Amino acid sequence: NKILCKSAPEFQYKNRGAMASMGFGGGVTDLKKTDLPSPKTTMSGRASYLVWSSTYLTKQLSIQNMILIPMYWFKALVFGRDISRF
Repeated sequence: NKILCKSAPEFQYKNRGAMASMGFGGGVTDLKKTDLPSPKTTMSGRASYLVWSSTYLTKQLSIQNMILIPMYWFKALVFGRDISRF
């Protein structure tokens, strides 16, 4: 029914690259085929982990999560991961 509802805009996929965290202080980033205006590069190690963690924090929807997540990361760094629950 074209009178009551408008057609949705055509879907366009934008490749934003690939990032993965590999434990604390390690990670990989592949931005070779991204559609965004960023350097077309790949990274690994600590620099990639910093890029991943900053991207992860900025994608949070609430200020509460932006504050709590680094606190959880710090707790895991100091005390280790909680493996008592499965």
